[in-house]
Amino acid sequence: MVFGRNTAVTRSAAWLARVASSARTLARPRILRQGEAAARRGNLEAAFALLREEVTERPDLPRSTLLLWELALACQRAPDAAVPMARLVRREANDGHCESAADHWVALVSEVPEASLEPPVLMRILPVLRSRMAGARGEEQQRARERLIDALRRSVDPSSGTLTPSLALRLVEEARGLDVEVARRAAQAALASSELHEAKRVRLEQLLRSLESGAWPEAIADSEAIPTPRTAGRVAPLPEDELRASAARISARMPPAGALRVSEVIPVELGEQGLVALDGEDDRRTRIDYRAIEAIAAAEVAEVGDAPVLVVDLVLRAARAGRPRSILRMRSDAFDAAAMFPDRTDAGQALRALLAELLDRSAALPLPDPDSALGVRPQRFESLADFESAVQSRLGA
Repeated sequence: MVFGRNTAVTRSAAWLARVASSARTLARPRILRQGEAAARRGNLEAAFALLREEVTERPDLPRSTLLLWELALACQRAPDAAVPMARLVRREANDGHCESAADHWVALVSEVPEASLEPPVLMRILPVLRSRMAGARGEEQQRARERLIDALRRSVDPSSGTLTPSLALRLVEEARGLDVEVARRAAQAALASSELHEAKRVRLEQLLRSLESGAWPEAIADSEAIPTPRTAGRVAPLPEDELRASAARISARMPPAGALRVSEVIPVELGEQGLVALDGEDDRRTRIDYRAIEAIAAAEVAEVGDAPVLVVDLVLRAARAGRPRSILRMRSDAFDAAAMFPDRTDAGQALRALLAELLDRSAALPLPDPDSALGVRPQRFESLADFESAVQSRLGA
């Protein structure tokens, strides 16, 4: 198929034969016979009208949509085929055919700049555009860079749809080194969420201040997260009473033996040896070895959102007796499981597929029961404390 502008289309016998051949593969003989006849006569407007009727009646056939798009370009009517093309891109991205989705998206916005797609769909195309930029050279690399930046900007455009906190945080990193304004707008979108982790909120506020001053900071180390008073370039000692107060605060935060030490993570990819995730505190990528996961607990918890949210806890094996158990927590409202399982069009199916894969690869204990851990019939708890208590009782903590 030809996807660029071609205002001087040569209506040759070969071109008409290709259109007719494509038309024959479709299954509505009367309309397609009429379209074929119109194409043979060189009446592209009539052929376009017939194909548009076909696509309206049966919108899920990619080949008919692409033929409609080619006829639209020949008739200089690309905007009239923009909605079916956007629908095709959306379906390809959701089905995991991201290379074709990227090709068709670039073709669409080249002809119809006002076309739009939802941020989750664009996020699936971004890695392809970034890979193409990295593999190109010279002028082609510059064009690839422009396409990537254009997709980033469209992702934060309010006309494309609302950004969830997890998508906004991913866009902050996707825009690093490419577009300061995209990072700023994505950070602001994330900060607008009342459910954003406090440590992450502090880091985003620091990022915004840096961006406003024209700098793009590297990731902030944990030791830099809390400002320390300094004098003459050296750390100023704290008074003894402040040291005692600080020690008391730290002791109060330390969980007792047998308690749970919880950290939030956002899953990104199921690797060969472990789950790749973003740390909820500082957005750093980390790999969680499947062998380190002792149990996987999943249940709906009422208190964490307006509607019950499926909370998934990866319970790690204790380093030694008497130490608090470490739990890596994933909340279903904080990430898009369908991005990891593009063949699952339903978000619930994608989430259940993730749980099944994790249980299979880790051979972990399913808690509070197998059906709940698989997300099939999840148990429901009013609070996180109730959920954690149920997990601890099953672990014998």
